[in-house]
Amino acid sequence: AYEYKVHRTGTNAGYGYVRSGIAVAPVEDRGSLVLLVDSALAADLGGQVQDLVNDLTADGWWVHRHDVPGSLAVPDVKALVTADAQQDPDVEAIYLLGHIAVPYSGNLNPDGHAEHRGAWACDAFYGDLDGLWTDVSVNSTSAAFPRNHNLPQDGKFDQSDLPSPVELAVGRVDLSDLPSYSQSETQLVASYLDRAHAWKTGALTVPAEALLFDDLQWTAYPLSQSGHMGLAACVGPDHLTEVPPNNGPFSDHVLSTPALWSYQCGAGLQGTGSNNQVTFVGTTNGIRTQDVVQGDVGTVFNMAFGSYFGDWDNEDNFLRAMLGSGNSLVHLWSGIPNWYVYPMAMGGPVGSCMRISVNNTQQDHAPQNAGWQGQNMGRVHMALMGDPTLRQSYVGPPTDLVVGPSGWTTQFSWSPSSDDVDGYLVHRIDTVSGGFVRVTPQVVTDTFFVSTELYAPGTRYLVRAIKLVTSNTGSY
Repeated sequence: AYEYKVHRTGTNAGYGYVRSGIAVAPVEDRGSLVLLVDSALAADLGGQVQDLVNDLTADGWWVHRHDVPGSLAVPDVKALVTADAQQDPDVEAIYLLGHIAVPYSGNLNPDGHAEHRGAWACDAFYGDLDGLWTDVSVNSTSAAFPRNHNLPQDGKFDQSDLPSPVELAVGRVDLSDLPSYSQSETQLVASYLDRAHAWKTGALTVPAEALLFDDLQWTAYPLSQSGHMGLAACVGPDHLTEVPPNNGPFSDHVLSTPALWSYQCGAGLQGTGSNNQVTFVGTTNGIRTQDVVQGDVGTVFNMAFGSYFGDWDNEDNFLRAMLGSGNSLVHLWSGIPNWYVYPMAMGGPVGSCMRISVNNTQQDHAPQNAGWQGQNMGRVHMALMGDPTLRQSYVGPPTDLVVGPSGWTTQFSWSPSSDDVDGYLVHRIDTVSGGFVRVTPQVVTDTFFVSTELYAPGTRYLVRAIKLVTSNTGSY
């Protein structure tokens, strides 16, 4: 695949990015993933978590799973990730399922509010394998919210800027502390996992459309540019509907329209939670936590910007709450700085966009929006809420795989995909090398295959459907 930067010159300059290619070969091995599961959820959601592992494996991920108590400290969680990455150089991503310990770092306020300056949640810490993180110098207690206070030796790191590029994509599904929902955390996570399984297996589909809502209209600081650039690449400009501010609130559209993507930006909104604490619940005239609790989000991938809720480790936080509703599977705080999601048009996982966006310190992707309060590229606050392996489109999997002997060798049969596919590939799951070994020399158009491999009972295999997908920017 190839990448292009598009620059419209003239009085009104414009920019965009596309990833493209013609019949790009299928990805058969996506690398390894560290799956960290809150042990309390693992006990209650064994079936759904196993479905997740199976789906990841079917998509080409080698899974290193750890069930850990939510009380496990940040350094101990990081040690698990580091050990896996040292043992397996193919580790590409981390999936935090549940309220795994949240790192905090820095003395910053990306939303520009002085009372919000301090340490912000920093999942990127887990994805940085070789940076130097310290806890000796920052002494900041001016924030109105105690969780943002940062003192030497308090367990919160000093760094406001990432000390080195993030090697691993990090995504989190944390639906704890959302009392506005009537469902429990376990029920919300179960629903999310069921929804993600349906998306990956083709049971959940939505039109390849996008909705965009810019309630700020700030041309000096074009906060919605990541929405315009990314969504136009992912679905095409003809399938991007911009909702004008006077047609708000945006919730009226997102809660009634099944679509692939949404982007919104607006003035940040605060609420009042338990014990009169301040909550960060979305945007005025946009979407609020209360809206997604009371209705069903129609969009799968979502980006939003507004003050406050990018600091996400708090009660009823909108960035996290979006994952509990309707079709929603991903939510990003995008605007200061931009997220770049265009690779998803060619089948890339959203986690790869996280690395591109977080590591954009040299502005390889520009223009970049640093906001009005100083530099905000490559800072510690950018976070992906959702499964980092999720992609825009999937091919319905074959089912009912049967493996048996054919003389001394191995034969396979399966039921066809529900999609109109080009054929199938069979892989052996190699537990010794930790990878996938192609069994079929080329794509098989039938629903059976006899290999030359000796039959060995207990050997695990997977069969994948292959289909040439034509997207807005190419085919793969």
